[in-house]
Amino acid sequence: MVGDNPTGDIGGGHQAGLRTIWLRGRPWPSELPAAHHAVDDVTDAVTILLNETE
Repeated sequence: MVGDNPTGDIGGGHQAGLRTIWLRGRPWPSELPAAHHAVDDVTDAVTILLNETE
């Protein structure tokens, strides 16, 4: 799951058992587990996805 909403995107992804990539921009809530990856640009997320599927 790739997203910019810590609770809805990343938290929801964790609850669904998905690996997660957080697109930084919003503050990270301390009560949430960390995303598997954190990036500043969506192209970095694409690179991670492509590398993990090889």
